[in-house]
Amino acid sequence: MNEKSTQHIPAAHERAAEREGEPRPHPHIYITKGLPLRAELTTGTWLDMARDPRDIYAEMYAILEDETSDDERLYIWDYRDFGAFDVTTGAIGLEGVDSIELLSQIARGIAKYGPAYAAWADAHDDDPLLFDRFATAYKGHHENMAAYVRQLFEPLRIDEMLKRAVPTALEEFVYVDYAAIGQEMLREGDLVAIPAEGGGVWVFDERA
Repeated sequence: MNEKSTQHIPAAHERAAEREGEPRPHPHIYITKGLPLRAELTTGTWLDMARDPRDIYAEMYAILEDETSDDERLYIWDYRDFGAFDVTTGAIGLEGVDSIELLSQIARGIAKYGPAYAAWADAHDDDPLLFDRFATAYKGHHENMAAYVRQLFEPLRIDEMLKRAVPTALEEFVYVDYAAIGQEMLREGDLVAIPAEGGGVWVFDERA
């Protein structure tokens, strides 16, 4: 038997990074020292979050720790490029405010995989351990669930088999209802479809 060369077929998350990543989102947060009435009334800085938390803390303290009084807290005042993930702002270290470590993890995922990662993180923000499952859970960006199911069933060539088996007069009455199958998959709870930026849906398999 002749050996055939094989090519690497990108997984859904790899295709997403290629398609959605030009240019890649690069999340930042704006940190202030003290809680201002307006951000321009106090010292503040934008921090690139797609990197190691230790580097973020080092830059943050180098810029802000020498400013104003020592008893003022550092605040997350604003953010950008976090996509579907809703950052909780407020005093750093305060319960309920997103930590630098969490935002760093999410930002690095967004920078690597694109906006779909933000949607996955937002859907599982109560359990960050699930963030690492993105690469296996993500099933790609699709126009709708019908398009996802059609792609899923494509190797079976069901439409071709129906066309050969059904008389021409009945072709318009005999078909695979991909939309109905997609809705049933969603009802079963294993698949999740999240509206995507710019239209369509990101599909995730919670079992992965």
